[in-house]
Amino acid sequence: MKYLFMLLTLCALSACVTTTPPAEQQGYQRYMCDRGWSIQVDHNPEVTGAMTPWPDDHVLLTVQGRPFEMYRIKSASGEKYGTERGLTPDAGLIWWDKGNEGMLLAMILDHTADPDNAPIIVRCERLHITTQ
Repeated sequence: MKYLFMLLTLCALSACVTTTPPAEQQGYQRYMCDRGWSIQVDHNPEVTGAMTPWPDDHVLLTVQGRPFEMYRIKSASGEKYGTERGLTPDAGLIWWDKGNEGMLLAMILDHTADPDNAPIIVRCERLHITTQ
């Protein structure tokens, strides 16, 4: 009986301890960018409560507090996502990250635009969030 009481006490106390998993385990990464901008890339929005159901080839990109649902684009290196909805009515957005760096590019909504020369809006560096 004494052992059962100790076991139940330990179980109850362990429920009081909470830790926040790293951002990668939560499904998102945060970036600090030029011009003081911040960007969050959420690969698994249903985990953070943003949206359900969520396609595997999409991300939720939050730029300066504005959310953009983006779809995967073919890329020779890194991960690349795009959307026709952008910061201005005449341009969509492209998010391209590789390693610890990312770039937010303007997707010119014109059939004559060269997608390989999209204008850079901001360059970003991934923040490494640690938990204690």
